[in-house]
Amino acid sequence: MTATDSSGAVRVVLGHDGLPESVSVEAGWLRALGSERFATAVGEAARAAVEARDVAALAAVDERDVAAMSTLVRDLERVMSGDLGDVLSEEPARPRPLPEVLTDALDVMSHMTALLDQAQDGPASGTGSTGFGKLALTLSSDGTLACVADSYWVSNLDPAELNAALSRALAGARADLAAATPAVSGARLDELGGELRTALRHMMRSD
Repeated sequence: MTATDSSGAVRVVLGHDGLPESVSVEAGWLRALGSERFATAVGEAARAAVEARDVAALAAVDERDVAAMSTLVRDLERVMSGDLGDVLSEEPARPRPLPEVLTDALDVMSHMTALLDQAQDGPASGTGSTGFGKLALTLSSDGTLACVADSYWVSNLDPAELNAALSRALAGARADLAAATPAVSGARLDELGGELRTALRHMMRSD
């Protein structure tokens, strides 16, 4: 997903995670914007990209992650109730011990609950800067991008130099945000669900 500010001088590209992964300026950005409006234009372009993302997604959730989480919860409920249903019908592989798998599954669920609680307090954010703080970008988990820039400093960079500075600052912001918001992937949920079913089959056949 790509969008620009109203002047077309600043362009933001979203990555597969739905967050800005690239910010760049066109060759005539200084003439089109003026250095004083540069920081505002960066935020405007990011908002336009996020809005386009949200319209395209139509507020949809990741169905794969939801299905994986539902399967994991269902299997945990079966363990607690003793209703194993058809989870014993397949041939077992070499499972980890059931208590170990259960511990990991419960840890993942606890972590996801903590992330939901954190989300209710507002989006997490990360900040990256370059030029000894002359240019700083703050990226939020909702895709919001705020820019603080020394107008004199940015006006003295050619477009290639400014784009390189933007890339450095954004990379730092993305890394800082990632450290603040560790995620649990749908693949990990699938893996734990499969391990849980395998461990159950192995346990029941061993009795």
